[in-house]
Amino acid sequence: MDLIFDVEKLTVSAGVCLKNAERLLWDAQMMEFEKPPATQFFLSIISQEECAKAFILHLVVLKLIPWNQFILRATRDHKCKQLVGLILDCLSMSGEFNFDDYLIAVEKAKQENRTQEFFFPQKIVDAIHILRHEKIGRWESSAWFWEKEPLYDKTVISLANGKKDKEKQQSLYVELSNTGEIANDPQKITESQAKAEYERAGSFVLFIQGVLKGDGFTGGRHEWIREKFKNLFASPMGDVEKWQVESK
Repeated sequence: MDLIFDVEKLTVSAGVCLKNAERLLWDAQMMEFEKPPATQFFLSIISQEECAKAFILHLVVLKLIPWNQFILRATRDHKCKQLVGLILDCLSMSGEFNFDDYLIAVEKAKQENRTQEFFFPQKIVDAIHILRHEKIGRWESSAWFWEKEPLYDKTVISLANGKKDKEKQQSLYVELSNTGEIANDPQKITESQAKAEYERAGSFVLFIQGVLKGDGFTGGRHEWIREKFKNLFASPMGDVEKWQVESK
């Protein structure tokens, strides 16, 4: 199914996603002193996903990825948006990523005469490949296989398999075991967990605000990621050798 590529409408939609992310972040802030902090945890993750959706739309507007039914599906898929969230972690320098670590990685890569790909943590590289190949690529066609199976980072695989999405759901619902006992209780969400996701959402919102203004995804540090998306999405899946991800 072909979708109509309309830059103006896609740009407006990205802005609406950001506005909703800002609203959800505000709602999460209002829940700061509520006990348990499960609602703040949940709202923060939803805010992150809205930022990821806005980022996907921005990649389309920049013509780094196509606008088609598979990209539209990715904007609706929680696991895909959480993979994009890992990329946003790196771009916004949130969570475990920071600019000092990036500068150290750059200097080390230059000394070893390695490419820009090594300026970024391997899990970020893997998140992009899994998004492209194991998610969107398998939607495009299931009639292909790796000649050599990639060895992706285990934490990224667990994210792609729904670990974070399950945690999000567990912050809302009480789960029962086969015997009727409590298997999960949202009361178990800790303040530190909620705070971490809230701060992560705040970093995403700030980054996407800059991106949509045109000054948040233009620097040299982001050049490799822009080119990575552009190259990986230049052709549909089919030529498996072309898309082979080197195992580590």
